Amino acid sequence: MAHEVESMFSYREVPWHGLGTLVNEAPNAAEALRLAGLEWSVRSEHLFLANGQEVVGYRANVRDRDGEILGVVSDDYRVVQNHEAFEWVDHLLGFGVRYETAGSLRRGKRVFMCARLPEPYTIAGDATDVFITFSNAHDGTAALRVAISPVRVVCMNTLNAAFRRANRQWSARHTQSIQEQMAEARRTLQLTEGYVQQLATEADRLLAIPFHDGDWTKLVNHLFPTPKADEPPLSEAQETRRLALQASWYLRDDLGNIRDTAWGALNAVAWYTTHVDPVPVTARRSERAMTEFLDGSPLLAQAYSWIQDQAQ
Repeated sequence: MAHEVESMFSYREVPWHGLGTLVNEAPNAAEALRLAGLEWSVRSEHLFLANGQEVVGYRANVRDRDGEILGVVSDDYRVVQNHEAFEWVDHLLGFGVRYETAGSLRRGKRVFMCARLPEPYTIAGDATDVFITFSNAHDGTAALRVAISPVRVVCMNTLNAAFRRANRQWSARHTQSIQEQMAEARRTLQLTEGYVQQLATEADRLLAIPFHDGDWTKLVNHLFPTPKADEPPLSEAQETRRLALQASWYLRDDLGNIRDTAWGALNAVAWYTTHVDPVPVTARRSERAMTEFLDGSPLLAQAYSWIQDQAQ
């Protein structure tokens, strides 16, 4: 299986996912693109069948650097180049935002840039760094998107919870003028602030809900159901994952004052998703961690939904 991470840089320290070439200075957007290996363009080319007949209504997105076919899209699709997608992000520097990582996934099909807000937030008594991630898909599967990824500093897990009242990602407007770019930067910061405030409120609510060993066992059984008598048993890999999740509640010594609360349970699942799952191969684990940093973990969203339902 080809590695999902094609190229990437990280500022000063390798993140928890273990990927990235280290740099000592936080770059601007143009320098970040160079360090991340993203100084390439995408061209749109006509498609033809083997007999020479043109495929009407569709084109191929092709990387100019090596001819890599990134995806097949409709004629209505507009290519947004890497430098176009991220150049307006530079306006966030005026608000103290610092670039942390940028890179290419899946042989250029998806690119991203990640920036850290200047100061951590205090959420449920813990320092929490907040990252703004910008991603674009050249294969036509997604628009230019902005996502928020809070990371609990004490144990470096990402809490991309799927709140019902607040969205952690949205489509970014591709704008041309400096005035529009500055307005979009301010909009991004406002939406980020709103999400973090919702996260803090939700954390306080979950912190007040008792959650003990028996509740944890029920949660694990919900996420990894035990097969019925007439069903095949769990595979060795599935059983390993189940046991690893079960142990994360008992072995984490960094839960501190949030242990025995619903917020502590969500953090334990978050730690599992970023450090343990999937089990087999270290490289795949790192790549999975990077992808879930951008998109959020389905397992964590499922755990959050179950905890919500139990608390009602």
